[in-house]
Amino acid sequence: QHPQQQQQQQQPMRWSQLVLGTGVLALAGYAVHTIVTPYVAGFWRTWQASARESREAAAKAAADAEKAAAEMRDATRSLAAASEGVADMMRAVKDAQEWSRNETQAQLRELSSAVSELRTAVRSGAGAAGSGGGSGLAGGRGDAWRQHAGMRDYDDYAYGG
Repeated sequence: QHPQQQQQQQQPMRWSQLVLGTGVLALAGYAVHTIVTPYVAGFWRTWQASARESREAAAKAAADAEKAAAEMRDATRSLAAASEGVADMMRAVKDAQEWSRNETQAQLRELSSAVSELRTAVRSGAGAAGSGGGSGLAGGRGDAWRQHAGMRDYDDYAYGG
């Protein structure tokens, strides 16, 4: 075999190399511990704080949304009650209008009936006056009108006689 091939064969590790390698590893570990660990720890704390803030913000948003939903439910109930009140008022107004219309029609019928009776009474009083059966229309009105109006003593009151 050639002498160069023997040199290229792997040589056993020496104690000095082992100590030097261990020192390099210890130095690298210490560097990681002093330089990288605070950075990683700071990143971890920042991430946890951010995650906590996100959870708190989400919880606050959920609470605000629930509060807004409760307020909307209350407003909806209030609006429904107000709408029902307005509907009741409209029904009452409609009923009052119907009653007023019916009452007005009844009063108009009564008035029309009274006017017809007065016309009949005036005509019959005028017919009696024309035939000489009485004093005619005393004060411009006949006895039939006075009787209809409930004024039998009208002459005594109006003319003192």
